[in-house]
Amino acid sequence: MSRQEFEDYYRWATSGLPQLQFNSRVEKVDFDDRSQLFEITVDAQTFRAKNVVVGTGLTPCIPACCENIESPRIFHAGEFAYRTIAPAWKRIALVGGGQTAAELFLYLMQEYKSHDLALTWVTRRHNLLPMDDSPFINEFFYPEYSEYFFDLAPKIKDQLLNKQRLASDGISLALLQSIHQRLYEQRIITPKSTMPIIMSSTELLDLHLSDKGVSLQIGHEDSNRVHNVEVDAVILCTGYEYRVPEFLALLINRFDFHDSKPRLQRDFSVHLKSGDSDRKLYLQNAGRHTRGVADPNLSLTSWRSATILNSIFGREIFDLHDKSAMMSWQYPIEDETATLEKTRKVLANV
Repeated sequence: MSRQEFEDYYRWATSGLPQLQFNSRVEKVDFDDRSQLFEITVDAQTFRAKNVVVGTGLTPCIPACCENIESPRIFHAGEFAYRTIAPAWKRIALVGGGQTAAELFLYLMQEYKSHDLALTWVTRRHNLLPMDDSPFINEFFYPEYSEYFFDLAPKIKDQLLNKQRLASDGISLALLQSIHQRLYEQRIITPKSTMPIIMSSTELLDLHLSDKGVSLQIGHEDSNRVHNVEVDAVILCTGYEYRVPEFLALLINRFDFHDSKPRLQRDFSVHLKSGDSDRKLYLQNAGRHTRGVADPNLSLTSWRSATILNSIFGREIFDLHDKSAMMSWQYPIEDETATLEKTRKVLANV
């Protein structure tokens, strides 16, 4: 499905929901202990609710060396559509190794080929790695796997998320082929043009602004060497991360966190430190470390929303007994007499 189809569907869905209120800024959310109600301040108006669902999405992930720097020469890829590539910029660096960096790399090569841009692409990954969207990898994006992932130990979850990274954070194979073909054509057909530089296993360590542009300090992991690169602009294709929105600041002390991440219960509600109220605050897109790699993905939107609605109403309005997965993530009958670690120890002594 194309992004245009997604947009058309959401426009159709919202047209049937007159209670939606757009172009409004949520200023703060608080909880009144006396009334046992949430108080939501929106554009100087206050609404009260028994439950609140927050779905603010992810925020740009900015490298530490780029934080608090305001310059038209340095910006996140999410702002690319609203930024201008100045005609005087002949040297542009892309930082990041995912789909966004690849799309912008090819776009700049094609749209600005008459400018003879000197492109530098920097990524910490050891190569330009393809997204793994094979049939059984897609099993990670089913409700059954999300339920299985929820019950795992935090350490195991972190290990799995690292292993499954390319299930959602690689580059499409078709795009990699297009980039390779474009580079080949440029090298053969226009050999005198400036060839882009793609640097793998390379990390942006620091940068400094000057009147002439931006000076990058990058470290090469394989050779353990540090290089300085002079460019005119830097585009940060460094992805997104979840951050608790500022309007929840008054409730932050009520949250239970694990490694700076809110602990979510099975119904996507925040695990509150004090269990003296049955009111719930639900967080969407905040459960990657609780629910798995598919949590911020659109594929589970309807199931996640149905889970929250069932919780709010206290009964099964939506049937969530999913049986569409092809994989069996755990044995149908648990063996209570032994664990894997105990069995390994026994076998080691045989």
